[in-house]
Amino acid sequence: MGGIWMNKKHVLKSALVECLPVDTNELIYNETEVYAYVNKTDGDLLDISIITESLLQYDKKMLTKDNCANYKPYFLEFFCDAGQNESVKKLVHKYTGKWVEAKLQNCTDEDNPDVINGTLLISMSPFKRRRKGLIFNENELDAEKIKQLEEKYEIDHNSILLKNEEDANYIKLRECLNIHSLSDNYKIRVYNVGQGNCIYLRDSSSKEITRRVLFDIGVTITQDVDIEAIKLRAASLSQIKPDIMILSHWDLDHLLGVYLVEEKSYADIWIAPDYEERKINQSIKRLTKYLCLNGKLYLIGDYFKGKIVYNGEKLQIYKGKINEKGYSAKNQIANNHGLILLLKNKHGVDILPGDCEYDMWPDDIWKNIKGLLNLVVPHHCGGMETAKMEDICKKTNPGNAIISVGDNTYGHPNPEHECALCTMGYRIVETRHNKWIDISSGKIEVVQEKQ
Repeated sequence: MGGIWMNKKHVLKSALVECLPVDTNELIYNETEVYAYVNKTDGDLLDISIITESLLQYDKKMLTKDNCANYKPYFLEFFCDAGQNESVKKLVHKYTGKWVEAKLQNCTDEDNPDVINGTLLISMSPFKRRRKGLIFNENELDAEKIKQLEEKYEIDHNSILLKNEEDANYIKLRECLNIHSLSDNYKIRVYNVGQGNCIYLRDSSSKEITRRVLFDIGVTITQDVDIEAIKLRAASLSQIKPDIMILSHWDLDHLLGVYLVEEKSYADIWIAPDYEERKINQSIKRLTKYLCLNGKLYLIGDYFKGKIVYNGEKLQIYKGKINEKGYSAKNQIANNHGLILLLKNKHGVDILPGDCEYDMWPDDIWKNIKGLLNLVVPHHCGGMETAKMEDICKKTNPGNAIISVGDNTYGHPNPEHECALCTMGYRIVETRHNKWIDISSGKIEVVQEKQ
């Protein structure tokens, strides 16, 4: 981690004036009065964005065009069970989509119905998970304070949105992708990051230059994960400087790892689906603001839904169909607007679909599947219709189906989905219990943890 939090310690002590109660040798935080924003729930998991007054003032000073070179986006979110008791259910119903004053406790309190018990995730040197209690003061913030909290992280959305193929941003991005084109000898590494997605593409066939692309940089948000093991894997990511970062979509299990690497490891080009009509939390807003200030972010607009975004010789980028009926309402909104990568090689194709379910893949993808088909299974092998995959596998050569999965309560991998892939002829390989999985020239290598 480190970054601004380690290297500018003396600046922080004066700028932050102590902000959060976290056990750390670097800084001792003791500010417990916070502003909390209740994000929409993802099933039973509730995400509450947290910020303190001193952090707000710090962002106001540093998250600017002049100072952003010395800034690193930080992550500060509180996760809990939205239905842990009736009192919490009422608070969630009352305050979802609103800012409210709150107080953090250093410990949980299962006997107090007014305490929301959960886990605070903090990326401030080092990355921490702490069990905390959160109490709402039930004082909604006034309009002026809400304006201060929200306008600091607003971006010029129109300036980075790719609206169509004639758009100046689209032309600029296409030229950049052409410069960083891949050869037939690319290699794919699928990291074990628990219940998340993180994939590294590397092409060193040229003696002069190595192409590096990251497709998602996720980390699990579940409490029981071995975060130290994941940080060790992320350390290898910190050693590379990707040319391009492509986010399949804005779910945390596909981007949380960005807070584990140094900002010097951030790519020069970030490509992601537009999120304007979809709520993202405050930590992600800080990230997008930082990327915009540095001129790095391109958002793929809904014009491209169900279409090809970039048609390179070896790399193709597609956008899911979004609004068509999906396996579930949640998938339709959060997953199926995402980006999909199709990579061509002399043996066949490799498909990296993020969480976009098969029925939501653009029609042109199916036309480009030929030969050996390796697949990173969408949505951690969650429940979805598989008929289209079954049809295409009758015409191609199913290879390896890699499931990026960790211990979870979602029922992943879904037994019916996994069974269908086996019936199609796929060899199933999970990232769980391994270090990473490499794909090269149509073959895979499973790298296990050292005992």
